[in-house]
Amino acid sequence: MKISRILKGEFIFFGDGKDDGASGGLMEMRTFDPVAAVFGYSLDARSEMKLGSPYEVGRWSGVPTLRGNADAGKVNWILQHGYPTVSHDELGKLVQGTLTAAQAGAATQAAIWRLTNHVKGVLNSPVPDRLVDYLVSHAVDVEEPAAPLSLSPEAVTGRAGAALGPIGISTTGDEVGGLLDPTAAAAGAVLTDREGNVLSDGSGLLTRPAKNGDSLFVKAPAGADAGSGTVSVAGYVPLRAGLALVSPDSQPLILLGLNQFHTIARAEASWTAAAPSPPPTATPSESASPSAGPSTSPSQSVAPPATGEPSGPASPSARPSRSASLPATGKPGGPGGSASPSSAMSPSDSMSPSTAPTANPSADGSGGSDGALASTGAGGGIRVAACAGVGLILVGGVLALVVERRRRRRYGA
Repeated sequence: MKISRILKGEFIFFGDGKDDGASGGLMEMRTFDPVAAVFGYSLDARSEMKLGSPYEVGRWSGVPTLRGNADAGKVNWILQHGYPTVSHDELGKLVQGTLTAAQAGAATQAAIWRLTNHVKGVLNSPVPDRLVDYLVSHAVDVEEPAAPLSLSPEAVTGRAGAALGPIGISTTGDEVGGLLDPTAAAAGAVLTDREGNVLSDGSGLLTRPAKNGDSLFVKAPAGADAGSGTVSVAGYVPLRAGLALVSPDSQPLILLGLNQFHTIARAEASWTAAAPSPPPTATPSESASPSAGPSTSPSQSVAPPATGEPSGPASPSARPSRSASLPATGKPGGPGGSASPSSAMSPSDSMSPSTAPTANPSADGSGGSDGALASTGAGGGIRVAACAGVGLILVGGVLALVVERRRRRRYGA
């Protein structure tokens, strides 16, 4: 629609200066599909009005003078209780005077600007000024009317092959048509319902009308590259009083209402390429079992002989007795006789970790036994080293006995 003229209005003063003001009043606009006259008022006294500028239905949040304005709902009340909703004769009676249609239109506009731009807004005439004061003082909040046609949400995303949505349709009309843009349709994308039934043809058009409360989904082929598409719905819908009209280059307006108006709503759908299939993995039967490879547990490790010589079967005469124990000091036995070398344990009979004596905490500062090390998860090498250490201690005891015996023979002890 386009503004054609200010139908009923006069010059409105914003301050004490004669030049501080603007012409304002009831505006007439024309629609072309269908051809009809539409009426409304300005929502911004300080922005330029350009005759012939295109307008479309918007929301209050898109109008700077209404967004965040605590008086926005009162503007809607003035619209519905001012001129021409109430005749100029009836409005004159409310303020105990006589008004022309132009004065009634200008007073209604001045009252709206007091709330949107917070300017004085007077006509410098007693009766119209009393109407301005009356409308502003009696105004209460009236909610913004629902959008005549909308899609929600306005953007959906997902992977190719998945149904993106739902995109809900809300309309004050009976039926609307729908379209997925031709580029997306050419790439194989379609519109579907909740059950996955395809609703669009090869050009993206809905094959049947949609109604209020319906939902649409967008589905691109599973193998499609990343892309996007625009979903549009359009139809002839009634416009309620209080809707905002916005233009890219002219001041915003508030609408008195219209029985039928062709309007459009849009939403965007975007998709990413489907995730690649994971590579095939080996089945358990094809992979090697952990027990298949050679492994040696700590309990199976064999301590090497302390002498460094290959171990082998010992002769009965060479194998010492295992009945004797080594004193904690590492010296030969106590009073009553000294132990002979044959009574000491052989290095080849080194103890296993389970029978090794507890290590003296002061000996290595570890504060624990070899068994404690094993319980912390230390490897079998620690056990082997511990066994080898015991073997070295035993060898030391045997050498000490041999040296002591030779000394006694030499000196006749």
